This record gives sequence, structure tokens and C-alpha cells, in this order.
Amino acid sequence: MRMLRLSLAIVICAMLSYSLFGQVIDSTSDNFYYYTSQMDAYYDSLINITPDTVKITGLKNYERYKDFWRTRVYSANDSIQGSYEYYATIMDRYKENPNLLPADNEAYNWELIGPDELQSHNMGIIVSLYVNPSNINHVYAGTNASGLFRTLDGGQNWENITDNCLKHGIGVLDLAVDPQDEDVIYITTGNDRNNYGTGIFKTTNNGLSWQQVLPFNPYERQKGRKIIIDPTDADILYALVNQKVYRTMDGGETWEIIFDELSWDPDCWNRDKYLIDIEIRPGDPNTVYISSSAISNCQSHIQSAELWFTNNAKSPYPQIIWSRIESGLPDFLQFMTIETDLQNAGILYIAYSIPISEYQSHLYLKILTFSTLNIQSIFDTKATK
Repeated sequence: MRMLRLSLAIVICAMLSYSLFGQVIDSTSDNFYYYTSQMDAYYDSLINITPDTVKITGLKNYERYKDFWRTRVYSANDSIQGSYEYYATIMDRYKENPNLLPADNEAYNWELIGPDELQSHNMGIIVSLYVNPSNINHVYAGTNASGLFRTLDGGQNWENITDNCLKHGIGVLDLAVDPQDEDVIYITTGNDRNNYGTGIFKTTNNGLSWQQVLPFNPYERQKGRKIIIDPTDADILYALVNQKVYRTMDGGETWEIIFDELSWDPDCWNRDKYLIDIEIRPGDPNTVYISSSAISNCQSHIQSAELWFTNNAKSPYPQIIWSRIESGLPDFLQFMTIETDLQNAGILYIAYSIPISEYQSHLYLKILTFSTLNIQSIFDTKATK
């Protein structure tokens, strides 16, 4: 089910992006760097004469456009740097490369299930996904700026189930559905670019109404990046909010902070390190793993992304003991994501990248053996080239 969620998210996001930017890709005469130099100058002129309290029409959309295309039009060949055609060519190569297709391609029939009628790409960025393992026609998609969408017929029809009850345009960075009762849904709010969340919300009637179960302090610019439900007790949930892990043991009625131990460099002004991933060990709900981002503009090893675990997560706080895992990892990582294995509860997958230029990175996949806390590499693009 987890792999299905990930695969669907990738396919939906990729196809939405290609569709919504199709006109730009088809233009072979335009150049990204020339276009953005003109637009930067235009918006800079407006910024210089516009008060901070006044919104500049079109600026946010342009910044999102520029961020989307910045790493998609680069080539080592100077003659085609900035060419939109280059991105389309690379996409065609991916589609034609047999090494990137499943061994038995006929067993996988993918199609866009939408929604594909959206008028603005800001509405189509899917950042979280849930597929009901008991009925795969029931899919929930959280968006970066447009709330939570639901389909009950495998994507033929979609409806927004947060707009009627919550703030319009709310970002849903993650969601968790009670495995025993699909009507019970939790969402963490925020926007992965520039807006901040308003809290964690819960519905017990499949979106007809929502209750804020954990409010966020707007002055702390909080985002709920991840939320998971204990597979053995649906009243126990863990949520990542900025640098902290929150836990509820009563279905969201009360929350407490059970982790706030990320490392900081006291000489660095930047404190924007945050938790990004959390996993519960299969068959052992007391063991919880968490990973974080880094602070890249303060080059001290304690600003690196971090990996932690506890094996007494259900204990009363403050008896919970967390341990950081560093052996087997580089001194500095920008971020790392983690994933458990339902077939082998004794290992944890760790994925990260190390940049080698502004536009290229080496990718690594490692496994952590829980019994020894030993980390070994199982895939690395640097070694295989």
C-alpha cells in the first residue's frame, strides 16, 4: 500500500506538470535564462516601488514557474542550456529507455486519473496520498495549496472535502486514515513553499465536518509535515511539527511533545532545521524512527540532517529515550528519507543525495540493520557509473 501511494503520487504529479506546462515545452525558440532575466528585471522594478504590505500581482506564480523549470532546462552542453526543448527530449528518452520500464510492462497499465481539469498549476501539486488498501477505488489526495481531494470511484470523479469547512486554499502536507474506520481522517496543514499551517485537523464523518485538534502558533511559522497512526492502536498518533514530535494517545484530544533534540550550531543564525520523516517499525510499535533536514549555509557537522530512533515510544513522557544514529552516514547530509519493510521488520531503508554541482547529485540507498544499528549501502549512483 505504501508503494502504491508513492507510485500514484509520482505519476499524478508528473503528468499534471507535463500537461500544465505543455505550451512552454513545445516552444523551441524561447530560452529560460533569457526569459527569466527579463521577468526578474520587470518584477524587481515593481518591488522597488511597491510597499511591503501590497501584493504584487503575478509575482508568486512567476516564482513558482521559475523554481519548477530551473533544474529542468540545464545541460552540460552550453548550446542548449536554457532550452525548454531539452526537457521534452529528456522526457522522451525516459519513456523510450527499456531499463526504466518494468520487466513485464504489460502487467502495469498506468493512466492519469486526475483531476486534470484544473486551470492553475498551483492547484495541481499533490504532496500527500492515501489509497484504501481494502478498496483501491477510494483515494485521498492532499495538495500543497488547495486542500484535500477525494475520489470514491477510482478517479472518475473528484471532490474537495475541506473547502466547505476549512480555510480555502489550505495546504495538506500529510494525512492519516484510521485503518479500521475510513470516516476518521487526520490532516496536517501547511504549504511547502511560503505559507504556514494552521494546525492538525480531524474528521470523524469523512470530511463533512472538521475539528482542529492541535492548533499551530502562527508566530512560530509551524508546519505539520508528517502524521502516522500506530497500527496496533488507532488512538495513538505521531506528528512532525517543525523540529518536534508530537504524540497523542487519545485520538487527538490531548498532545504532548516527545522529541525536541535536534542539534544546533550556536554560532549559526539559522535555526530552520526540521523533521521530515517518521516510521514505526513493523510488529514493534514501540520503535519509532525519525529523520530531519539540514542547514546547508552553516557548514558544521552538527547542522547535518539527523537520524534518530526510540524503542519505548509508548512510555510516559519524559521516560522516552531517543538515540541518534551517525555511524555509517556522511558528516553532512542535506536531508534523508526513511522507509520500513513490511517483509523484513529488522531493516530500515535510508535514502539521501549528495550534490556534486548545482544541477547534479549522487543518489544513495542504504539499509539500517536494527539489531546491530549497522548501516550498509545497497545502491549508489556514484559507484555504478
